[in-house]
Amino acid sequence: MNAEVIQNCPQCGAVVEGAAMSSACAFCATPLAIAQDVRTLDAPKRLAPFRLNRQQAEDRIARHLRSRWFLHPKLKKATKAESLHPVMVPFYAFNGMVVTQVSADLGIRYTRGSGENKRTYTEWFPDFNHEHVLKWQDHLVSASKGLSEHLSNRLEPFELERALPYDPHLLAGLEAERPAIALEDAEQTARKELVTVGKRRLEQEMFGAMRTRNVQMDRAVQLGDVQAVLLPVWIASFRGPKGPVSIFVNGQTGTVAANLPSSTGRIAAWILGATIFLLIVGMGLLAGFFLLVVIAELFL
Repeated sequence: MNAEVIQNCPQCGAVVEGAAMSSACAFCATPLAIAQDVRTLDAPKRLAPFRLNRQQAEDRIARHLRSRWFLHPKLKKATKAESLHPVMVPFYAFNGMVVTQVSADLGIRYTRGSGENKRTYTEWFPDFNHEHVLKWQDHLVSASKGLSEHLSNRLEPFELERALPYDPHLLAGLEAERPAIALEDAEQTARKELVTVGKRRLEQEMFGAMRTRNVQMDRAVQLGDVQAVLLPVWIASFRGPKGPVSIFVNGQTGTVAANLPSSTGRIAAWILGATIFLLIVGMGLLAGFFLLVVIAELFL
């Protein structure tokens, strides 16, 4: 990337490029510093442009906050983010294949008879062997220190079919983070996630309507080409009860992801109310009414 200013965040480790110097990190609102000895990286191969404008991102964030029942009151009352930045976040896009050797006993259920004489049986076919192959293109792994893999998974999917060949001119007016996760670490993450995807797909395609027993699986993940891509994310910063809180919005689909603090008071009140309701149902209205009176005397 041929940006004029490269800054890094001492808190979350994000390395951000932009045409002008920023005062705070878009990911965690920590004051930024000029990056020193930043490792030179090859330019990304693809870049997906934003489809959501600022107002649309603000609307998605407000809707998300309203939907959280146990959200901390400080965020529940927030009407607008302290900052909202459009950031091009780096990802690794892996092509890969999961090969699973399956050995199992398969059972097919069938019924005979009718009415009271209706019975269900299972016919077993032992020692079923099969090779299941799952090919995957553009499996995304976050290359960002500011956007964790857990949160990036919640933001997906991105519309990679709308991505354009990388051109630094497309970054005009935007901040872009450099990949900060080592490729070797991203490969390990990709392998683990593809194993999970392969297992889920196998269960859907082969075992969905069948019963199984004595299942044995041997999986092998083969990673192919990998590209660095930049994907659009709106990043909002709110003042939380213990410091800044970041909310991420997929800049294409509007999906929101965040780790938001909950209100222990609201959770306790909900549990107390549910307990009282169950006691009223279980002990009778009179006992429940007496319990409410006692609680009122203690807490009011």
